[in-house]
Amino acid sequence: MHALFHIPKTAGTTIRRQLRDTPGLSVLRIHTHAALQARYSQNIPALRRDSTIYDVMTDHIVYREWWVAMVDVLFSVVRDPVRRSISQVNFIRATPEHDQHVFLHAKGFKAAFASDTRFAQRFRDSQFRSLFGQKAYNDLKGQPPDDDILKALFAKHRYLVGCFEEFPDFCTLLNNRLGFSVDPDIRYKVRMKDEDYVFDADDLAMARNSNRIDQALFDFVRARGTVDTTAPT
Repeated sequence: MHALFHIPKTAGTTIRRQLRDTPGLSVLRIHTHAALQARYSQNIPALRRDSTIYDVMTDHIVYREWWVAMVDVLFSVVRDPVRRSISQVNFIRATPEHDQHVFLHAKGFKAAFASDTRFAQRFRDSQFRSLFGQKAYNDLKGQPPDDDILKALFAKHRYLVGCFEEFPDFCTLLNNRLGFSVDPDIRYKVRMKDEDYVFDADDLAMARNSNRIDQALFDFVRARGTVDTTAPT
């Protein structure tokens, strides 16, 4: 079984739908975020009972030792952290009826996403924490990782991680490595536009300062095109 880390606003839904529509491919959706565990609560026991009947596990999951041990390849897409943060805020603003967003709008959108520590806490280095877990994040003590640290973290498992900005190339490699049939151009067919930058300079500075570790991760992946540790050593 493989696992797609669907980091919000990195084309994860596009990939998941392509996998879901692939004949003969069994896709299991789970959530490790508390707010959505109830929705998929029946899937986690099923996964624990027998992971071999599924081909792919996916959704907004984060690194957990218990399920990583079941997985062959961990694959994901990372994105420029400032653009990803702004995209996520825009999406939450535009879809108050979404089951993941109702509780935020109930508190008041401005209160939930004012440009202060709340903004930072919502989006701080979420891509790194998704891929490597909270312990690895805490071990950094707030300092961006250098290349040696990132190489060691990726080397712990079989990772296939590409960039949102190079999405077609990543999909091609995904198909070649894992035998999927993801259309490399599908994201552009569905929606090809830049996100609107609706925040002022202070907000953007907050997003940058809150994602210094994610920035190091993104720069590491983009410099290589794709990080691929799936090949046997």
